[in-house]
This record gives sequence, C-alpha cells and structure tokens, in this order.
Amino acid sequence: MFSPRSTAGVAVLNSKLYVVGGRDSNSCLSSVECYDPHTDRWSLLPQLNVARGGVGVTMLDGRIYALGGHEISEPLKSVEVFDPKINVWMSVAPMNCARDAVAAVTFGGVVYAVGGFNGCMYLDSVEYYDPDEDVWRFSAKLRSGRAGAGVIVLPDLPVDNVKLEPSP
Repeated sequence: MFSPRSTAGVAVLNSKLYVVGGRDSNSCLSSVECYDPHTDRWSLLPQLNVARGGVGVTMLDGRIYALGGHEISEPLKSVEVFDPKINVWMSVAPMNCARDAVAAVTFGGVVYAVGGFNGCMYLDSVEYYDPDEDVWRFSAKLRSGRAGAGVIVLPDLPVDNVKLEPSP
C-alpha cells in the first residue's frame, strides 16, 4: 500500500482488493488503493468525494459502495458509489442515520448498513439501500447497538429477490 491507514473499508471486486478511506495518524483519508494479486501491485484510484474514517464498504452489481464513517469527528450519513467501468465516485441517496464504524454488507440485491455510532450512542438500527429506487429504508433492529462490527452473508443461504421489510 502507498499510505498507512486504519479504520479503512475493504471490498473485493473482479479479483482485486480495494482499500477505501480510513485514517492516518493525523486525519481522515479520501484516498483509495487497489491491489491486484495477479500482478502483485498496488495502484491509486480516484479519491472519494468526502474523506472517511470508519467507513463501511461493500460491493453490489460491479460497483463499490462507501457508507458513512466520519470526517474529522462528525459521523456521516452520505454514501458514495464507485463504478470501475468509468473510474468515478458518485453520490447516491444518504442513509437515514449518520453512522460511523458502520458494518456494510450486500444481500438480496440491496446494500445493508448495520449499526454504527452516531456520535452519542451505538446504533441498533439497520437500513438498506435499493439502488433501483435510490432510497434507504429501515429494516429489523439489532438486539443491541454495535459499532465496528463485521457482517457476512453465508453462501448457502438463498438470496434471490430477498428484501427484508421495515420493522413496525
């Protein structure tokens, strides 16, 4: 890697490892690096529009999503998506809640933001982004607030056309 960093988001797309944002010893980063294991080389990609530490990162439909995080000490609700075909970061609809140290995962054709920290408390809320509608909706809550957690989808679970309905 070109820059030492912590609290970065990481995703795999097209057999390459993407490291997004994070913090160095002084500030949040907007830089994005890509590791290609076939060439054993790192490359710099276009920067995020907003520097983000504690960013949640996931992949959907050949694009990388960067959710929330923080800039300086302010939790963010903004979301960016990177399309490697055109090599550009674009803003999409913001989340309903600002979320630092948010966990991100893709499941059933949507992007989930799980927990996080809003500057005052650990969040138990979960919301999902529908890219077809460019909208975030709340889903079932966690049993307790969490930040800095990891989430995965197990490969043997059915994921075709699954969308969780908002909690009452």
